[in-house]
Amino acid sequence: MYRNEDQVLVVDVATKGALTLGNPKVLYEKRSAARQLGLMPDGQSFIMIEEGESDRGPARLNLVLNWSRELEQLMTP
Repeated sequence: MYRNEDQVLVVDVATKGALTLGNPKVLYEKRSAARQLGLMPDGQSFIMIEEGESDRGPARLNLVLNWSRELEQLMTP
């Protein structure tokens, strides 16, 4: 998972034998002031911290569950 401007993308990775990378797929797209983005250890969710209006820390926390299932549904014709 990585970020490219307003998009969060995922890439399939095969580690058996030679390292093989799949084609990038857009997982999430939104104009955002997100400063931090991280994949959770279970590989099924990620966390994004958006910059708030206050300097006291993040104003909102977005927790996206089952994002891989949603991605599969979007990619299935």
